[in-house]
Amino acid sequence: MSAQLDIADGPALAAKPGLGRLRRFVGAVLAEPLLHFVVLGALLFLLVDGRGGPGANHTIVLDQARVDKFAADYRAEFGQDPSPVEIKSVAQRYVQDEILYREGLALNLDRDDEVIRRRIVQKMQFIQQDRYAGGEIGRPQLQAYYQAHLARYATPERVSFSHVYFGLAQGEAAAKARALAVLTELNSGGLTRAPDRGDHFSDLYDYDRLDSESARRLFGPTPIAEALSKAPVGHWSGPYRSAYGWHLVYVSARTPSATPPLDQVIDRVRSDVVDEQQASANAAGLAALRRRYRVVGAQSALAAP
Repeated sequence: MSAQLDIADGPALAAKPGLGRLRRFVGAVLAEPLLHFVVLGALLFLLVDGRGGPGANHTIVLDQARVDKFAADYRAEFGQDPSPVEIKSVAQRYVQDEILYREGLALNLDRDDEVIRRRIVQKMQFIQQDRYAGGEIGRPQLQAYYQAHLARYATPERVSFSHVYFGLAQGEAAAKARALAVLTELNSGGLTRAPDRGDHFSDLYDYDRLDSESARRLFGPTPIAEALSKAPVGHWSGPYRSAYGWHLVYVSARTPSATPPLDQVIDRVRSDVVDEQQASANAAGLAALRRRYRVVGAQSALAAP
């Protein structure tokens, strides 16, 4: 896409005296497409600040390739071509930012700034990443990786249960004693759920196929989260302590953990193999860079503990 640019209205030029008539002249000249980049070059030349002296980097290149990239970025974000006014706005911002960036570097504003340092480190990490060129991964390699990491692909044990909750408003001992008394009644009464026999719980009373990780998120790393995988099926058991108080649990079903065959998880295995090779290639690249540097001074800080 070729766009006509008029950056004479930009804030950087507006700050220079005596450019009013020049801006009107430029507006007329820029209506001629053949003279577009000639005038643009002249305008950019006016951005040069003579204070820099010989060798100062005061030339900003705004060629058609850059303008085309502005348009492509705009299409990618908004799904349509930019208007000449929108291209002009982006170009003005680019020139202004480039001026401020170069002036900031001239003043050494990039030095001893942790934010800038972190940003450059991140960009270098991006450059260092994705070094692995890929390639076909054969089934024997996938099979070997799968066998070495079976636990990663196993489906977790899942438990379906109902519980009765006893809060700590009257103290730890009182809550546990209430739970024990209700436990005897429930096991003799044949009920499979009885939330009304306890206190109000802020979450659910019945859970279907809850895995161990979800149980820990719900109850915290407490005895009840561990007991769900061991509590008898078809009976009330407890009381078990959670982060909230005491619970009685009725497990209605438990599905044990299982390892699916390779063919069911082969896409995951292939992705994991690629990720591991990618990480290895990235680490090797970083190690190669590290060998180019010599660290002096407090060597003890790098020593293994």
